[in-house]
Amino acid sequence: DIYDAVFFIRESLIVTEDLTLDTTDNEYENNSIVIDGCTLTLNGPHTFSNIHILSGGILTHDATVDSFDLTVTGDLSVDAGGSINMDGLGYAGGSGPGAGGNHSYNAGGGGYGGRGGRSNGGDTYGSLTEPLDLGSGGGHDGSSYGGQGGGLIHLAVDGVLQNDGIITANGYNGGTSDAGGGSGGSIYILTNTLAGVGTISVNGG
Repeated sequence: DIYDAVFFIRESLIVTEDLTLDTTDNEYENNSIVIDGCTLTLNGPHTFSNIHILSGGILTHDATVDSFDLTVTGDLSVDAGGSINMDGLGYAGGSGPGAGGNHSYNAGGGGYGGRGGRSNGGDTYGSLTEPLDLGSGGGHDGSSYGGQGGGLIHLAVDGVLQNDGIITANGYNGGTSDAGGGSGGSIYILTNTLAGVGTISVNGG
């Protein structure tokens, strides 16, 4: 139950159990959110006043959802050990606009901002300056599917984005050394101030 996963302290919504908010779940809009040792899954556009991801907390979206669009009117903080993690949440192996080509050995890697690896790597697509697409899957090698592409992170933070954890939308490796890896997805951040010692990663598999 959605109400079993949350409680309020001083007008902040404390999320302590895994919770999914879809596009139509707007009862917590414009509140401050604290993610404490669990996973908050956001699908579609949402707006909150502040977000604080504690160690062990994860912010993510469901697989193949291409409309993760988060606005924070105040600050967003990711503590060490916390993450905004969209790894492998893009197109499945062998699918997507930049899908890697299939081959019994040396299947192609998924393409996106650049062509996928190997001679039958997937095509480029999307925008280099406003990346808002999912990563594409790698090619099938006849015995194993290629890796999934990375997901989508679109953040608009009016205040400070303090990242001391991990913000990531990596693609996954293929199931074997001959299967193609998925391409990285998208991380598109608009913020007044970007600070912290954490990592931001959009690597292919």
